[in-house]
Amino acid sequence: MNDGFHILIVDDEPNIRSGLARGLEKLADVIETAGTVNEALDRFDAGSFQLVIADVRLPGDRDGLDLVSLIHERKPETTVLVITAHGTVETAVDAMRRGAFDFITKPVDLNLIRQQVGKALDHHRLQAENRELKDRLANAGEVSGIIGNCAAMQDVFHQIRQVADTDATVFIQGESGTGKELIARALHDLSSRSGGPFVAVNLGVRRQLASRFSDN
Repeated sequence: MNDGFHILIVDDEPNIRSGLARGLEKLADVIETAGTVNEALDRFDAGSFQLVIADVRLPGDRDGLDLVSLIHERKPETTVLVITAHGTVETAVDAMRRGAFDFITKPVDLNLIRQQVGKALDHHRLQAENRELKDRLANAGEVSGIIGNCAAMQDVFHQIRQVADTDATVFIQGESGTGKELIARALHDLSSRSGGPFVAVNLGVRRQLASRFSDN
């Protein structure tokens, strides 16, 4: 279950789950359903889903918003659509803050859902094309804009690819101008967090400012 576009639908109402599955079957290669957060997490961890459609109100001690957070922690590049019959501005803001792609109120407009699923599918295809391009560049001796064919650079590229998609903390050392930020950017670009922003902080400038303010 690693190829194609896979959707997980999470709702406590069986007719909603089956109706959405039928309505979206032409847009996905695989569609699975779940009725609770725990069931959804079991299916999510066992599979490979690019899109999750989740109701806010779910039975148990965790709701759909908790599911959004848990999915974002596990696989932040997954697109999550939140649906609910009890939509408020506060709930919508909370859902987006936790990592939801969009917030849709019930009764479900199937055409609107299809539009959002189409956007998620386009995003998935773009991510796959970017990964393929990065692999080609890496095989040709380039990683995220860093070019080098010598043995030392190939060893650096190998290490970058080894740790990029892990949760390990990487400490990069080197003199000024040796490309530490390029390595950090390459690690970011090849990781599962590449969809988020890359933030470079110049600690030397921060230390200078701190020293200046302390002197005053």
